[in-house]
Amino acid sequence: MTSLDELFAAAPPHADAPVARGGTDELRRDAFVAALASQIRHAPEDGFVMALTGEWGSGKTSLLNLVEDQLPDEKVVRFNPWLISGTEQLVEQFFGELGGQLEAKDERFKEVGRLLKEYGARLKPFQVLPFAGAWIGRAATAAEATSKMIEAAFPAGDSLESRRRGIREALDEQGTRIVVMIDDIDRLEDDEIRQVMRLVRLVGDFPHIVYLLAFDSERVVRVLGGGDPDEGRRFLQKIVQIQYSVPALEEAQLAALLRAEIRVKLSAARRVPDAERLDELVDRVLAPSTSTVREVRRYGNALPFALGVRGGDVDPVDLLALEAARLFLAPLHDELPAAARMLTGTQALDDEDERAALAADVEELIGAAGDERVARAWIGLLFPGVAARLEGRAPPRLPAQRVANRETLWIYLSKLLPLARISSEAVNAAADVFIAGGPLKEFLAYERRLFNQLLERLPDAVRDRGGADGLSASSERVERSLVDVLARAEEVNRTRVINDTAVWALHELIALALLPLADAEERGAAAWKLLQGVEAPRMRRWVTDGVFPSSGRRQALVDDDCGWAMRRAVCADVLAMPVEERRELPGLAVLLNWVARVDDEALPELHGWLDDPDVFAQYLATVPAGTERPKLLEGLPDRDARLRLLAEAPEPPRGRARRAWSTARRLTGADA
Repeated sequence: MTSLDELFAAAPPHADAPVARGGTDELRRDAFVAALASQIRHAPEDGFVMALTGEWGSGKTSLLNLVEDQLPDEKVVRFNPWLISGTEQLVEQFFGELGGQLEAKDERFKEVGRLLKEYGARLKPFQVLPFAGAWIGRAATAAEATSKMIEAAFPAGDSLESRRRGIREALDEQGTRIVVMIDDIDRLEDDEIRQVMRLVRLVGDFPHIVYLLAFDSERVVRVLGGGDPDEGRRFLQKIVQIQYSVPALEEAQLAALLRAEIRVKLSAARRVPDAERLDELVDRVLAPSTSTVREVRRYGNALPFALGVRGGDVDPVDLLALEAARLFLAPLHDELPAAARMLTGTQALDDEDERAALAADVEELIGAAGDERVARAWIGLLFPGVAARLEGRAPPRLPAQRVANRETLWIYLSKLLPLARISSEAVNAAADVFIAGGPLKEFLAYERRLFNQLLERLPDAVRDRGGADGLSASSERVERSLVDVLARAEEVNRTRVINDTAVWALHELIALALLPLADAEERGAAAWKLLQGVEAPRMRRWVTDGVFPSSGRRQALVDDDCGWAMRRAVCADVLAMPVEERRELPGLAVLLNWVARVDDEALPELHGWLDDPDVFAQYLATVPAGTERPKLLEGLPDRDARLRLLAEAPEPPRGRARRAWSTARRLTGADA
């Protein structure tokens, strides 16, 4: 993982800036720009108003700049009313800016510029602007007040119309086309939008001037119509003679821009995503959620921070998807803390009512997102266990960095690495040593919880960092790295059972170490070394299951002769276990059930063990919650009577006795 400074230096944020004059348009809108410029050059000479419309961020300002590049013989004046504070200054500033820019561009326009500035200054005291055929002024509530203000502004022999006539004559005399571009109208307050449109109506008939207005049509027509878009469109048609829409971006263009943004940011962070999942994210979530270049840039700007703040501990595609939800599916993202338990559940739902409740919760979450199709695809991408649970299946086992694991989701939500969470840097360092076949003791000295996390994440890290061709054959990897892992697991496991995911990871590490070895004989010799490297029967059983699995879900790493010999050795270890150890052993039921399945001849002896009330209680206390028919209880003399006797006893307050009582009630149906 790169440092934060390196990350932000390699992937700096985009400024929210349009394509500059003389710049290149990545979206290939050259033909549209050329047509717009040609329309301006051939517009009527008695004044003409055009509009370029598009939603916020669609690239209107960029297109204005590109059009201006194609108007070398015209005088282009830019006016942005958003930079002016309030309607009080709008009239004077417009005419002042128009006149000032014309004076600065060409000596021939000095007289026109002076007349325009004077015209605006005369209008300033009472803000007279035409609207719907009437002259409306700030002091127009009384005709007498209005008359006095006009007399003060225009002395005898002068008038508003005479001033307008003088401007027209000056414009006719110089004869050069002037293009007035007014941008960002949609950013104004409602009163300011109305004022700008009144202003354009006032000056729209000045000769040799073409006005090109840029705005979001939906907002402007709603304002002009007082909330009635149809009325607003009718009024706009009285002002604008022709209107063009910013060309819509094709989905393929947006997808290409998004992939380019993501590629740069991930490269800077040195993260390699799952290509198939990344394509699904872009095609089904990001592309449908973005419609403008600004939205793509805004998304890209968010990624370096997310990748830099514990980004190494979250799967990169998951991280990209979470940032997409934060920006484009905000209601869904806001609900993540409350929905975390529901989205990251790990148990299959056998009960129909439970599945119905989960389905209702999921639909409520999707419905809040706005775009249900995108939200559904987003949940499917990040939390595949939801669909599995709705079908009554157990969720798939996923790498620890996936946010379908609740702790990882909280790393993202808190933007911090919890004190009880091992870092990706530590996992990667251990993976590198495992690949090289070096000693791992110094990397494994974690307390039980962190050690479990290291085990859970280590196989994926080894595969990711081992290269496309996999690991090379190495006896050192078996004799040093893997033995170190097993020895530390045995230490951690003396007082408590390491979790199922960590056991699965142990089996994965055994396969990663043994499979590259040349043949079954060499793998068999290595497997016996592993078995001899641990002493506790539970650990020896896990090693044996790792090289010679009891189920067909994993590949056997040794031949039948070797595998059965290892099983018999472990069974012998279990049968030799002292009675004191039986009474206190965590995971006793799982171990004895395994022996009962492997060696039928051991059943009578194991049944005899259960005659000891403490061993029987420990056995029941350690039966996994989902086990309906524990193997060792099959054929047990007086099984039902013994279970009923325990189930009908008063509920113990806590500890092993209470766990045994709960198992007895479940197996006898007393809780039904």
